[in-house]
Amino acid sequence: MAAFIIIVLIVLFGTALLVLLSAIALYARLVKLRATVSFLWSNLRTLLGERHDLTDKTQLREFEDNIAPVASDYNAAVRDYNIAIETFPAQILAKLFHMKKVGSFDTTIS
Repeated sequence: MAAFIIIVLIVLFGTALLVLLSAIALYARLVKLRATVSFLWSNLRTLLGERHDLTDKTQLREFEDNIAPVASDYNAAVRDYNIAIETFPAQILAKLFHMKKVGSFDTTIS
């Protein structure tokens, strides 16, 4: 009976470790995507700040079209990461390493 419990614990720990490693890889991807989205978003904000009338709607649409796929990819990675760190048994290791949920990127223009 003790051997069975040890095997179950080893399997749970191994699974948790694999999920945690996956979460770490996702987090690295999030950092890269966040930088890209932030760069594109700041360029759009600069354009809006310089041109209050914004008569050239095609340029605005071009910026939005550049941001949308990257932001969507980022938000998908956020979702996967958050699920990974909240899934048992990886949840236990994630708490030990103080891994926190990450927020998605909102691309609404205010």
